[in-house]
Amino acid sequence: MILFNAICTITAIQMASMTIIVDGKKTKAASAPTVAALLIALKLNGEEVLVKVNGKLAPNEMKIAASDEVKVMRVIFGG
Repeated sequence: MILFNAICTITAIQMASMTIIVDGKKTKAASAPTVAALLIALKLNGEEVLVKVNGKLAPNEMKIAASDEVKVMRVIFGG
């Protein structure tokens, strides 16, 4: 049910775009209402990345705007 709601949310997103930084590289992404929706749009697993919005760690339910500075960093596993 939660996944279905997230997909519906992404479908309803306007086609505006936002600039984000993924692993140090600037990229354009469709605007998303929340961190979770952005990760789904980018096809990233929320358990494998950290997301900062305006310099602060952001939970998946945090709302984001096109004017926010969003950085997505992959977490490296291993040892």
